[in-house]
Amino acid sequence: MAYMEIIAANIFDAKTREHLIAASMNFQAWGLTMRTRILHLWSTQRNELWHKGATSGNEMEVVEAFLDCDRDAVDVYVNVKGDGIACHTGERSCFYNKVS
Repeated sequence: MAYMEIIAANIFDAKTREHLIAASMNFQAWGLTMRTRILHLWSTQRNELWHKGATSGNEMEVVEAFLDCDRDAVDVYVNVKGDGIACHTGERSCFYNKVS
């Protein structure tokens, strides 16, 4: 991954394989995540590093991660701490809006 390059980060529950979050990472977020095994993301809206769960208490402990073949996207499998809520809306997953 090139320095400061933004890549897609798909976050999944390690036990259920449920898709929890679609987010972004940069070099700094990736390095912190791999070093601490706690999920860090890059907020493209706020243009800043984001320690997922630091405010809510629902930190995400990294179990495993997979880069795609081009190394421009990553799937991260996590154990959600706290009450298990991943989405800022209070839902377990950000993917709760069914399209019909």
